[in-house]
Amino acid sequence: GPWQGFRLLQGDGLTHAAGIVPWSRMPGYGLFCALAGILFGHRTILDLAMAAVLLQVLFYAVAVGCFVWASGLLWPPRAVFTLGLLIGLLPKQLAFTQADSVIAPIALLLTAALCLWIRAWQDGRPVRMRLVLAIHLAFALWFAMRPDVLPGWFAVSLALHWREWRRLLV
Repeated sequence: GPWQGFRLLQGDGLTHAAGIVPWSRMPGYGLFCALAGILFGHRTILDLAMAAVLLQVLFYAVAVGCFVWASGLLWPPRAVFTLGLLIGLLPKQLAFTQADSVIAPIALLLTAALCLWIRAWQDGRPVRMRLVLAIHLAFALWFAMRPDVLPGWFAVSLALHWREWRRLLV
């Protein structure tokens, strides 16, 4: 991922070497590393790797905050505080430069969006299209990192949209 991001920022595209596109992996983490390089520097591959780790930590912190806020709409403050603390303290791979390091924050963002969906459903309000897009954007981001989310994306989409087939097309 960092090497692909570094080559992309050097103008060589998402490649491993000149003209060699890694068809065996998804492009998401290479793009994530390129974004980290743009934000925090990319003079060398080591600079880019450190920038990627920094962006992973910031992304995780934002994702935990979003999840805690969204779950606070469903559960009492004590439960939300305890859950947020446990998630923050769980072992994670934020110091590794690999796609798995950003899967946990993406899953937290997806869960936060699902909490908002549940809240709207409990209140009897219609679910707005921007919430539907947020859920599917989180799945798409996960898919850009690793394709193993596809069966889960399909199952959750069917569960959420089995009465509204137009939204299932999203």
